[in-house]
Amino acid sequence: MSAAAPAGPSKGVAVTIIGWITILWGGAHAVLGGCLIVGGDAIDKNLR
Repeated sequence: MSAAAPAGPSKGVAVTIIGWITILWGGAHAVLGGCLIVGGDAIDKNLR
C-alpha cells in the first residue's frame, strides 16, 4: 500500500498552471538574454 494519495483534479490544474508560468518565465528570460546579447553587440560595433 502506498502512502501517497492520488492527486485530485484541483491539484492537477494547479500544477499545470505553475508549469505554464514557469515555461513563460523561462521564455521571458531567454528573450531578455537575446536582447542583451544583440544590444551589447550593437554597442560594441558603434564604439569601434
